[in-house]
Amino acid sequence: MYSDKKEVYAFFITLERISNKINTEINNLKKKLKVSEYRPEIRNCSNRFFEDVLKPLFNEKGTISLKDIIDKSDREKSTLLNYLSELNKYGYIKKTKNHLGDKRTRLYEKS
Repeated sequence: MYSDKKEVYAFFITLERISNKINTEINNLKKKLKVSEYRPEIRNCSNRFFEDVLKPLFNEKGTISLKDIIDKSDREKSTLLNYLSELNKYGYIKKTKNHLGDKRTRLYEKS
């Protein structure tokens, strides 16, 4: 029984080494493919909102507030917040704080 136990441990150690080699190879391939530049897919409605409303606002100003977005768009505030949350999650826009005025106000800038 003792020799069987040694063989099982040796088998598990070998599997762990193989999995470590596979992980390092996957990381090397990701670096070669530059996966970080890949932009994930978002919903069509969020993409249309980004193209139709946010891009013109970003062309006018560098940073925009939620009030600017509400004035420009005809959608409800909760819908706009959902779109902005998804766009922020996938890196299309970034949230920043308003350091010059009210620090609680969120500003958005293009990534």
